[in-house]
Amino acid sequence: MNKTGIISSYHWLIVTVVYLLLNACDSSSMTSNQKTVDSKQDDIIASILAYNHTDDYIHKLYIDGAMGPNIQAHGGGASITCCATLPQPWHKELRVNIEWTTSPNDKTLWHKKSVLLPEYDSEGGMFQVHFLPDLDVVIIVSDLHGTHPDYPGPKLK
Repeated sequence: MNKTGIISSYHWLIVTVVYLLLNACDSSSMTSNQKTVDSKQDDIIASILAYNHTDDYIHKLYIDGAMGPNIQAHGGGASITCCATLPQPWHKELRVNIEWTTSPNDKTLWHKKSVLLPEYDSEGGMFQVHFLPDLDVVIIVSDLHGTHPDYPGPKLK
């Protein structure tokens, strides 16, 4: 094989590897079983962002059993974890179970709340959970980050 043939062979090898890598990252080429475990074919998989508007550190966070980030008091939005499942299509009574821990006065307390999922379109967005004072929890499904001026959810102070 001459030098041109070797270079051409390497060129096609590189093109093939890049093509395979790009297709491996394309979720539309996956079957529904490959997208998530125990999800329906049309479910949306969303990254989890969390914001803490309280004075308590949140040590552990679970969203329908999926682990989310821990969050400093009056902080959050800097750590993205995987993944929350958004059922398709959205309907009025969709709920998500949120469980989290706080440690006021060095005593660990578990909290649990069932929260209505706000309306979202077929594209979904990031699953963003806000912990408000008085153990209130708000869910926002949006592609906008909490620091964006048009973000539809509560703002950190």
